[in-house]
Amino acid sequence: PSSQLWFTLQSSWTPTATSLNNIPIYLTTGGAFDQATPATTTTPVGTASLAFQSCATGTMNYTFTAGPLSGKTGTFNLSRTAGVGPTGCTL
Repeated sequence: PSSQLWFTLQSSWTPTATSLNNIPIYLTTGGAFDQATPATTTTPVGTASLAFQSCATGTMNYTFTAGPLSGKTGTFNLSRTAGVGPTGCTL
């Protein structure tokens, strides 16, 4: 468990948008699953951007500026795992 890192991204989204930039990446440490204690600490450690090429595919670029992965950058290819997208989805 001490080697596991938990990252979250949080931002607002316009339903018609096909990309989103400068999404904060947060690292949460401490805590235990399904337990109120010990407390957790959440800190910003980088930024990400999302771009959707279709209703079923996209990419996420990330840059870590702090924390244990500081200086790391990369890209994830994203794909929908359940069908091609919601009814009426168009890009």
